[in-house]
Amino acid sequence: MPITPTYPGIYIEELPSSARTITAAPTSLVPGATPASKPAILLESAISGARGNSIQIAFSNIVVDATTPANTTFDATITAKSNYSGLSFDSASSSFIKTVLGIETSVGTSPGLIRAKNAETPKQPKNGSYPLAGGGVSAKSNIQITGSSDPIAFTVEAWNNGAEGNNIVVTVSDVDTTAGVAESRYECPGHGNIVKFQVMY
Repeated sequence: MPITPTYPGIYIEELPSSARTITAAPTSLVPGATPASKPAILLESAISGARGNSIQIAFSNIVVDATTPANTTFDATITAKSNYSGLSFDSASSSFIKTVLGIETSVGTSPGLIRAKNAETPKQPKNGSYPLAGGGVSAKSNIQITGSSDPIAFTVEAWNNGAEGNNIVVTVSDVDTTAGVAESRYECPGHGNIVKFQVMY
């Protein structure tokens, strides 16, 4: 009860408990937006168009300099590989080697690192590995693919001038030798197939 002071001094008053219930307020946690990742390095193909899509890059031996990140070192292996199955030297076929790889005047349905020389009539090739050579400032790397029964089956070349094309290797494998009798009869669809044709840079 309240104290009625009768003279100056210090008075102590005991108050009843004044506990109050704390009512929880509604809350919710909403995740924030994930920050966009930043590329460590941005590389661009020097080959224009779809031909650059066959390029792969592998990084290794990364040595991080925590003090000066710009001094971090690494190795980079850059390769480009195109595999073609069922290529044909039958000019009536949709898988005709010139139609697929392209020639000097057209890119082809599945362009890669090389194109066929338009002036030649392709013949049945011989299995083997064929590295391109002869590329320079004003010359395209090229290679004559050996024929199964002819000295030259056809010639392929890099799309651009430069020594870089000398790193390209063409591998011909699994040639359908049973189609040899039809190699001069292009009107016979399905004959003259190269089962596997690989281009590697």
